[in-house]
Amino acid sequence: MAASVSEAEQVSNSEHFEAVVHRYEGPLLRYARSALGEHDAQDVVQEVFLRLHKTMRKNSLRDVGSVGAWLFRVAHNCTADVLRKKNRGEKTKEAAVNAALDNDCVGPGGLEEVVHREDCHLALNLLEKLPARQRQVLLLKVEQGMSYRQIGEVTGLALGTVGYLINQGLGTLARELKSTGAI
Repeated sequence: MAASVSEAEQVSNSEHFEAVVHRYEGPLLRYARSALGEHDAQDVVQEVFLRLHKTMRKNSLRDVGSVGAWLFRVAHNCTADVLRKKNRGEKTKEAAVNAALDNDCVGPGGLEEVVHREDCHLALNLLEKLPARQRQVLLLKVEQGMSYRQIGEVTGLALGTVGYLINQGLGTLARELKSTGAI
């Protein structure tokens, strides 16, 4: 029979949980948002922290290892689950990006801003066309600033595979952007 958790341990776990949420909520939201859009990203991050809380209640994260890698791995898996469940008829990320671009104000220097936004839109569209694994490792590297080792921990891929996927994805994006004249 498992020993009950003391009140002091509960307070310590609660403080640790709050610190982890404060540290990782933003990066996890950005990662999930880049693949799913705002609403689904919030749901994914909420699920990640619910799983963290449940894990902390069971074993105080002794079996988790690197909390950051564990959180991103869970977010990665939850994101993949949501993507598998989405119907083609639902609002896609492209539609969300279009709406965000349309809602931005064009200030002084309007033509330059419009061209920049169109180039960003093109890059995002090209990113969406990459194979899922290439897109995921690129987002973790560029958006989250993770090392190859951290990306490997999150995705379950070997370091060589991570490097290969990043190289292939960047090469494809560069070729496509050059062919359109964006770079």
